[in-house]
Amino acid sequence: PIIIQGMEKFCKNEEVVEYGCVLLYNLSSLPEHVTSHLCEKGIPAVLKAVELYPTSEVIIKFTLGVLMNVAKNTKDDEHVNTIVQLGGIERACSALTECSHNEYLVENSVLLLSAVVAHKELALHPALRACVIPLIRALKVHHSNKTMAKHGNQALWYLGLDPANRVVIARNGGLEVLDSTIDAVAQTL
Repeated sequence: PIIIQGMEKFCKNEEVVEYGCVLLYNLSSLPEHVTSHLCEKGIPAVLKAVELYPTSEVIIKFTLGVLMNVAKNTKDDEHVNTIVQLGGIERACSALTECSHNEYLVENSVLLLSAVVAHKELALHPALRACVIPLIRALKVHHSNKTMAKHGNQALWYLGLDPANRVVIARNGGLEVLDSTIDAVAQTL
């Protein structure tokens, strides 16, 4: 709680906010620290940080990392739903399009989408529809990134559970992307 309190109290100090995002990222990387308190207070805190400092690639990177860690390390779908409801998916889509030059931010966005849609009932959430085309584009641009290929393939596969997304995937080169990324998936089996 002290990390989040510090981020709130010193929100006008970008370095303090940045450091808070880094600390929350490190905490959230350990499943035992992905608690209801971290999700209820930490998710809004990191999203607020990006709102305050929208051009800070460090804050964006660690915010996406916190959200990805929570989605990956929780068994509670409500925690992942909090990410979706508070705009975490929109933040990932923005990074896919606005920061496409930064492979690390794009990779974190892909990892976040993959972790969210792994909670299969959330793969059908309407907020995810806006990510299909940016995801396909990112996978085409960064096709040599094996981590992105593996997790992007998984994200597209689960997004395809929604019939409307299947059409978008097929019409925008997603089938070719799925085909081109299958080797990255096969290497992990």
